[in-house]
Amino acid sequence: MTNAESPRNPRRDELARLARAVATGARGAGKLWRLANKDGRLTDAAGALIRQMRQAVIERDPSRRLGRQLTAIDSYLRDAPLPAFKAGTFRDRSAALRKRVHLLGAMPADGRASTGRRLEREIAGLFADVIAEPTGDAARR
Repeated sequence: MTNAESPRNPRRDELARLARAVATGARGAGKLWRLANKDGRLTDAAGALIRQMRQAVIERDPSRRLGRQLTAIDSYLRDAPLPAFKAGTFRDRSAALRKRVHLLGAMPADGRASTGRRLEREIAGLFADVIAEPTGDAARR
């Protein structure tokens, strides 16, 4: 169970599933987005982040694809009204993952696939945590 999943918060779990589907390029991610946002509660910034993540999936080179996903997350973190502590934690996680993504591009081909899949899961987990975190406006509701 990731930080984004909680037995007490089904909405957060729903957003975490959506985030993982988008980050991995699963079919039907657009339909999941429409279902999750049927009540219009997700911010425009979250929608932009999801669109950027979906666009990054089409990149063929794994290190560039993962780098684009981290860039999208970093951009969202700069603009989203998240609590400073949470945003800082997410930025630290993103920076650590970015260092590992740079190393992925320099790795020999025999170890690159498994490392790439592991990084993909970790970035999807970060994306899920970021998108499921209530922004300042949502936390006050």
